[in-house]
Amino acid sequence: MQQPSCQSEPSLNRAVEKSRFANPIQSLGTTRYALLLLSALAQALTVIITWPTWKVRDAVPNLPVFDMPQFDWGVLVLLSVVVALLIPKQGVWIHLAVLVAATLADQMRSQPQVLANWSLMYATVSDHGRSFVRWFLVSMWFWAGLHKLLSPEWFTMIPCQLIQDAGFEADAIEWPFAIVVALSELGLGLLAWFKPRWAAIGCPMIHVGIVIFLSPLFLSWNYSVIPWNLATAVVGSWVLWQSSVRSIDSDVTAKTPRWLIAALMLILSLFYVGWFDHGYSHVLYSGNLPRGVITRLDGRPEKILTWDGLRCPFPKERRLLRQHFAAVANVGEKMHLADQRQFLDDQYFVMTDDGIQEISKSEFFRPADDGLIGIGWDSHRAAFLLADAGTKRLKRDEHAMIYAVAIPPHKYSPAIMPLLAKLPNLEQVQLSDTKVTDEDLIHLKSLLRLSGIGLYNTDITQRGFKMLEQMPSMKTIQRDE
Repeated sequence: MQQPSCQSEPSLNRAVEKSRFANPIQSLGTTRYALLLLSALAQALTVIITWPTWKVRDAVPNLPVFDMPQFDWGVLVLLSVVVALLIPKQGVWIHLAVLVAATLADQMRSQPQVLANWSLMYATVSDHGRSFVRWFLVSMWFWAGLHKLLSPEWFTMIPCQLIQDAGFEADAIEWPFAIVVALSELGLGLLAWFKPRWAAIGCPMIHVGIVIFLSPLFLSWNYSVIPWNLATAVVGSWVLWQSSVRSIDSDVTAKTPRWLIAALMLILSLFYVGWFDHGYSHVLYSGNLPRGVITRLDGRPEKILTWDGLRCPFPKERRLLRQHFAAVANVGEKMHLADQRQFLDDQYFVMTDDGIQEISKSEFFRPADDGLIGIGWDSHRAAFLLADAGTKRLKRDEHAMIYAVAIPPHKYSPAIMPLLAKLPNLEQVQLSDTKVTDEDLIHLKSLLRLSGIGLYNTDITQRGFKMLEQMPSMKTIQRDE
């Protein structure tokens, strides 16, 4: 009797694969595909919210990695998201390739939430992706908290501003707020490493909390990160719940090589020497970033902040600040690149007929042939602490930098003097009747525009006065006979 024919095993496997290719839900399973759909929706919403960033622009120039033809990338990026939904395992890589190409065409698109959304999509298509994203989350939370603990700005102006912007009084809660936020992120990262299922419970708590804080109820800005936070609350929790392992030697985490785990944890430290971008280093709301201010030909300062309708912040990197200056500056205009990081020095530039040229600090603050004097960046942290110390600070208008500081005698402290040195445009300082000493005055030597100082009824000796007289712009020293 003839046996019924059946397909060979290889043919059967090919048929199954063909069927899975044609049915993306079947290829991943209902749960994974639903999570992919959520991640893709978050990515699409992020692109739509930041739509001007994906276009060719004039007012805020595109910042390509190298010269290349420019066109609007938004539609192509959204189409690649759709491709990821139709053929998930191949489509996530097609989508990543499109994102990389779009970012090469304009580094304004190097927004961390875009890459993070892609990582959530990748987590849903394979066990390798899920394992990788677990360690991505470990690295993100751990470093987000650690960066805050290492940032001088996080323990001064930033939590105060966040709390005040949210409509609360900051005086009583700014320090507890700063400590709790930083340790919560750091602790969640450690939980995701050693106790992932515990972290699966904390993940939605922290990210839903961020969404509420960024919502119109409180801050009402940076909407572009809300879709990612909501998707992370769900997909991130699923990733961690599935990772019920206790060491990197276990079955699931073995899918992520040790070298990649080490890279995810260690490479982010290169941010502190300027070798790794802050957005991809998870420097989130902690400050400690480079800033740039351009001195226009009419003598007004123009800070490179550049939301300017793009609905996402300027990615503050040293190379991008220089590139932005080169794209928008007129010949003769100057830029101060101020960096808060301990291991990186400030830089000073002027636009010439041949492009931007780095110059010394003294050349920057020295009048050019047309009389243009460079305007330096005032340290936000220094200005905040000076205000907190009870000093009086003067500006010529609301957009100008601080040009004069008066210190009431009963408010004086030697700790104020290093803060004055962080205000490079200071022209006048009033220290009369204070307990300032010769050693305290040494901090003022870096102020190349300081032209007048009040020192009536102080203990400054001839040594201190001689040091002041040698400063390049000093004209008036008010002193006792």
